[in-house]
Amino acid sequence: MLSLPRSVARPELSLALAALSFATFACDDSKFRGVSGKLVVNIELSNKTDLVDFGDVLITDTGTRRITLKNDGRRSLNITNIKVSGDKVFTISNPPASITEGADSPIVATCRPKEVGHYEGAINFETDDPTMAKVQINLRCNGADPHLVVCVPPIDTVGSNCDDGNVVDFGDTIEKFTKRRAIRLIAAGNSDVLIHSVTLQGDDGKIYQVGSLDPETRIVANDHLDVPIDFTPPKPGSYTGTIQVESNDPSVAHQERGVTGIGVQDCQFFDEVFQQKALPANKIDILFVIDDSSSMRSTQDAVKQKAANFFNELTTKKMDFHVAVTTTDMDGTERPTGTLVVASDGTKVVVPGAGAVANFQKLMSTVDTYGSTDERGMLSALTNLAATTRTVTTSSPTSNWDHKGKRDPDFWRDDARLVVIIISDEDDGGSESYDPTPAADYASQIRNLKANPDDNIKFFLVVDPGVNSQGCNLTSADGTAKYHAEATALGTKVATIIDYCTDFGTTLTQIGGIIAAPQCDFDLTKGILTVGEDNSLSLVGGQTYSSDQWTYLPPSQDHPNGQVRINDSCPEAQSKFELVYASCARSYDIDADGVPDLMDNCPNLPNPDQNSSGADGVGDACRAL
Repeated sequence: MLSLPRSVARPELSLALAALSFATFACDDSKFRGVSGKLVVNIELSNKTDLVDFGDVLITDTGTRRITLKNDGRRSLNITNIKVSGDKVFTISNPPASITEGADSPIVATCRPKEVGHYEGAINFETDDPTMAKVQINLRCNGADPHLVVCVPPIDTVGSNCDDGNVVDFGDTIEKFTKRRAIRLIAAGNSDVLIHSVTLQGDDGKIYQVGSLDPETRIVANDHLDVPIDFTPPKPGSYTGTIQVESNDPSVAHQERGVTGIGVQDCQFFDEVFQQKALPANKIDILFVIDDSSSMRSTQDAVKQKAANFFNELTTKKMDFHVAVTTTDMDGTERPTGTLVVASDGTKVVVPGAGAVANFQKLMSTVDTYGSTDERGMLSALTNLAATTRTVTTSSPTSNWDHKGKRDPDFWRDDARLVVIIISDEDDGGSESYDPTPAADYASQIRNLKANPDDNIKFFLVVDPGVNSQGCNLTSADGTAKYHAEATALGTKVATIIDYCTDFGTTLTQIGGIIAAPQCDFDLTKGILTVGEDNSLSLVGGQTYSSDQWTYLPPSQDHPNGQVRINDSCPEAQSKFELVYASCARSYDIDADGVPDLMDNCPNLPNPDQNSSGADGVGDACRAL
């Protein structure tokens, strides 16, 4: 028998084998079409096939989800033993017994919570799909009772607290500038709050704009969200609108808050009339209260030697002064307590004239260093200055001195301003703090010596610490705490604390300059000063001051709108002073960072970048506090 080589083809045999193999495969439906139905599960609003998450469902509502069971096979799909387990808030409806080839059948699952909480359950069933014989679809639901509070946060604070007011008030805003405020949305209940939308109705949307939110923005329970509101007035005028908030709060699903703002001009002109102070600006009574304890010899000598520095300031400005001296000694061991020092030649009060410095030096020479170590400067000052019909009030133990006022008519003038200068190296009450009278009590009695004390009284505390490692930069911790407290109680308009070091001449020059400075400071009521073209100020029916005769003093804590100061000759007492000037809102800039105060998101701290990481509009410089 002849054998053929393996390489010789037998096409008829190959075709027969291929046909047999195809026929065998075609008859095996289990490999191609399946022997049963084929289950496919689709869950509404989910990309999962084994979890139905209802999310938050109000305890007064019912959450629903559709579960679609599809038969993707070539035979009917049978479903048996379907049941719901877990928490009793879940139910299903329309469960099918079978699904025909290529069809689908919906099951409606519901969650109906009765109270706030988290709930879980499952749907279980069996099928004749061999790949999904047993099926479990988990159920999840949160019972929710959301409560939304809409309020307006303060413009200068950061935090969750705010006024539960009905209006977002932008106040004055420079025209064509943008100011930011915010509304605060607080999830105040035990459940998260869903914000559907925040919109603004009313004036043109270019005037007020609301920050955008993602759809269905969630605020976690007990947290808050600030939504920025911007106001850009196109021109001067009043603008209003209404902010509308839609949420899932079942009690108030729709809430409204008003919004209002005023566009103001950059500059407006004003004409103000001021009343000059009642007392003459150059008429002044000055009382020196000198510590006469044993440690004060060098300081007394320095005051006497440098007296000319002080009096030169007064005479240069042509001040009509009375100067007298008393001591801190209130024990009566050296001289009658609460009275003025009298020199051996009878000099008691120093007045203007060629002999002023010499007469003051005579008084200083009369002051000795044998006084009590319980220095009581404020009690001495008040006893010397109070009217004879008045009693100086103290909290001291009963002692042998008389606290009745001993005002000397040769010194005191009702129509003169008053200056008190206390010079000491120890605290009020001495090293043993013998006088427990509160600082505020003494300050109050000093202020009551004159009407309008802010204008008519000046108090100086001069501290001489001797040798001190801190140099001139001293504080109340250096042994003069009560004197410092008394000065603080008098207020910055009245009291000045000066730390004396090595040169008492500088100290006396400084004090004399402050005393002799013209009392011609006029508080503005409208802010920044921009005068007319000729830079002149004028009195009503009187003198006109050119630009070199007056000074503009910028805003400060005590003078929030700034002041005008006449540098040389002041208007006469009780005369009227007229000022024509412009108030330019753009120029208000207390922190000098180049951003107008009306627009500054942190007006008291310099922050030229105006960075604000929060929607509430508060600058990060203030937020850091």
